[in-house]
Formats: sequence, structure tokens, C-alpha cells
Amino acid sequence: KHYPTDTQPRWLKALKVMRMLRDKKMGFTKDMFDRLAQECDRSNQWQLFLRVLSAMHKRAFPIDSGTYNQGLRLLARNKQWQLGLSLLREMWRHRDGAAVGL
Repeated sequence: KHYPTDTQPRWLKALKVMRMLRDKKMGFTKDMFDRLAQECDRSNQWQLFLRVLSAMHKRAFPIDSGTYNQGLRLLARNKQWQLGLSLLREMWRHRDGAAVGL
């Protein structure tokens, strides 16, 4: 879809900012990825959410249990059960101290 600039969804604006930073060879922060993941969740963009998680892994950013939980809820809302199970397995493989109590 093409959106006029003033009516673009927040997830699309966030993605454009990250692409611009990538193109300018500027660094990303974990907070940037966390924010994009939140916007994907809010706007039901599960495919992009999974790409964000993959990019976080590639950059060795820690993914906390809250972000994994966002993904699980997002995949469940979209009936992506197999992907949800894969994400759950990934969460347990990469869990940090915050995820242990789940």
C-alpha cells in the first residue's frame, strides 16, 4: 500500500527511520528495535515482527521476555500456531534472567 506521509501508520514510519539509518551506515540500538517490535504488535504486522526479532539476533541484541510475549500474542491473534511454537522454543533457548520465571 501507498500511504500519504501524514497518514502513514506508526510501524511504517519507524521502519523508514531504521532503513534510513541503515542506508547511512548509522548504528541501531536495542531500544530502536524494541520500539519497532511494539509498533508491529500494535498494528498486527506479525511478518515484520519476526523480521525485527531476526535482525535483533543478528546484531546480538538481547531479547527480553516481554518482546517474546508480544510476539507470541501477535502470532496467536493471527492463528500462526506453528510459528508461535517455534518462537516459544527460541525463547527458551535464548532466555535471559527475566524469562526464567515464565
